[in-house]
Amino acid sequence: MGYRYDKAGHLCCDRCGKSAGVRKRTCPYKVLGHSLDGPRRWLPYCPPLMLCGFCYTAMGQRLMHRECRAPAAVSQAEDDEIERQLDAGASLSVDAYGDWEPTVPKGMVGLKFVGRGGVSYRLMPEGDYPNQLVALSAVRTEPWTDHP
Repeated sequence: MGYRYDKAGHLCCDRCGKSAGVRKRTCPYKVLGHSLDGPRRWLPYCPPLMLCGFCYTAMGQRLMHRECRAPAAVSQAEDDEIERQLDAGASLSVDAYGDWEPTVPKGMVGLKFVGRGGVSYRLMPEGDYPNQLVALSAVRTEPWTDHP
């Protein structure tokens, strides 16, 4: 999401477009992310709205983010499921490389898996790759020894 600025470089209100007294209005719903790419962190569910004082008062904080509660809960459940799988010993794919990568054979996909035990690299047939987060135990793979 990009924010709008006036000619003087001041933030513009997302609702009325004026640039006086505009501040970030952070989403009150937070999601504790997964640990596939580093430590878990709490983040606001949606990007902050830029609102002037008048529009903030007119909308009210609860009205601004009323649609965020349910999808934030879904997002939290998805991240908690990833953590549950990692705690159960699963390794999950975080990166995929096509055969454009010099070390991936034609017709194969190179996958990087992350788990509590560390990182591993595997190859699988391109036709079998589901193009989504996948558990190592759920797919047929072979070692990828010359990964990047």
